[in-house]
Amino acid sequence: MADEIGVNDAESIYLRYYEDPQNLNRAIEKLDKTLKTDPYDIDALILLSRVWLTYGDVVAKSKDEKIKAYEKGRDIGKKGIELSSRNPDAHFWYMANIGRWGQTKGVLKSLFLVSKIKEELDLILNLNPEYVPALDAYGVLYYELPRLFGGDLELSEKYLRRAIGLDPHLSVLRVDLARVLIKKHRYEEAINELNKVLGEKEPKVYADWYVRDRKNAEELISKIKRDK
Repeated sequence: MADEIGVNDAESIYLRYYEDPQNLNRAIEKLDKTLKTDPYDIDALILLSRVWLTYGDVVAKSKDEKIKAYEKGRDIGKKGIELSSRNPDAHFWYMANIGRWGQTKGVLKSLFLVSKIKEELDLILNLNPEYVPALDAYGVLYYELPRLFGGDLELSEKYLRRAIGLDPHLSVLRVDLARVLIKKHRYEEAINELNKVLGEKEPKVYADWYVRDRKNAEELISKIKRDK
């Protein structure tokens, strides 16, 4: 039987990483303990894959440490897929760790990696066409790839605006859209989106908004004003 209480406790600890980054380690320890008791706890596997991604983003300092965190998240996500092949969350966090691993390694532009990421995103969106994190990931992918590898700012904006329409309080979406708008030289629209991030009263994931999104918004606004 899944340790629902243990997973819920771990999630509560994880979502307070803005108070103390060590909460990520505490969540990992709790989830590892849960999985020792029940290695087939799909909810624990999915959450642990997500936590390792955040750990790589927030806690890991060196490139090697980040890569190891994303590899752990990837491998745990893969176990989740093996247990529940039609679970969009399992596929998403597996894919997200692969993508961040590729960014950190500097090989995101490799045809194999792009193909794998698109394969996972297509599968997720076939399972749930309104899966917002996958729409965001597609938007970011089309923004980051050069045109030679399939980059497309129009498609990027389309995916991100669709995601915002479905989940307007997920603050990372507006940061990602602002980056696209900046690249398209639509600076006032970008600033408008970034101000919405700074003024967000009900962020979907408070920890992400507090630690990353609002700071990224401030930095991007400063960059626009400096470069204009």
